[in-house]
Amino acid sequence: MIGVNSYDKIKIIISKVYRFNENVEYIKIVNNDSEVVKSSYKSVGLEVTINHEFNNTIIVFSAKLLGSNATELVTCNTLDQIYTAINKVIRMPYNELVEDGVVLRLEVTRDISIANKHEVIESLFNYAKLQTKYKHPKRCFKSKKQVCSFWLKKDNTNSTFIDFLCIYDKKAEVIKGSNKLNREFLDALSSEDRLRYLESIQNMVRFEVKLNSSYLIRKHFNFEKGTKLSLTTILNSDTPIVKNMVVKIFDGLPQNLVNNFQPKNKAQLCDYLALKQNDFNISKTIEFLKASLGNMKVSRIAKNLSEIVASVGIVEHISCLTAYQEVLKEI
Repeated sequence: MIGVNSYDKIKIIISKVYRFNENVEYIKIVNNDSEVVKSSYKSVGLEVTINHEFNNTIIVFSAKLLGSNATELVTCNTLDQIYTAINKVIRMPYNELVEDGVVLRLEVTRDISIANKHEVIESLFNYAKLQTKYKHPKRCFKSKKQVCSFWLKKDNTNSTFIDFLCIYDKKAEVIKGSNKLNREFLDALSSEDRLRYLESIQNMVRFEVKLNSSYLIRKHFNFEKGTKLSLTTILNSDTPIVKNMVVKIFDGLPQNLVNNFQPKNKAQLCDYLALKQNDFNISKTIEFLKASLGNMKVSRIAKNLSEIVASVGIVEHISCLTAYQEVLKEI
């Protein structure tokens, strides 16, 4: 089975101590008796920590290990390349990576290409202000004074229960001068590969769900309590994590705006219900009413519908709803 999700970063733990390859430079941490208690290695897209005290190895890897093909992300199709890169640092059998390791945290990622990406991100940012399931959206960074990113997180003080949704312009994030990891990643590419990579993310908007505990992983993936969170289990999942998160946050928001609407008469109530059924799109509602009622005076019904839309305060949010519907088709 090949799962439906892709990932930017995954952290796993394996209950075994490995050794770094001879040609690898790493840092040793010793105790007062000069005994090595921990060894660590860090490079672009890979961190390995070997804990001799607790007999385990922690590996954090990201799609950056794929080089200029990083947009392919971590999936069943790219796992062999990821394994090859890890194996250059520490030798381990393939099955120990994919079966024995337990996933501690991950970033589930979905990239879509949108020509008017900043307008869509701005609309989703404004739309997210209407929801109440997560904290008020926060902007991460701007590009040329335009909103190109934001994130939402659960309103909870315990990190075990806090999940994140980040939406951002991938190219703006990559070329942002303050991001050291991205600078190192671009510097590691050849000029040709760097150009090819930057072209591939030109219109890319990234949707990223961050799950930082086994509790959240089980909850979002619908895993039973006894299920081992191995790489194989995670990568083969057919639960669409990003789409589910986006729907959970954004779906049904227009209803939040119209709960207090009081129709003047039965005719206005019928028009209101028709609008609600058609996402408060006046053109769609007119076509719906024409198909349902037959001959009608379009100018009069259009005026009536416009008055209702204006009275419920949804005019300024129609572009937000349109952006959400556009995104939903892609993710």
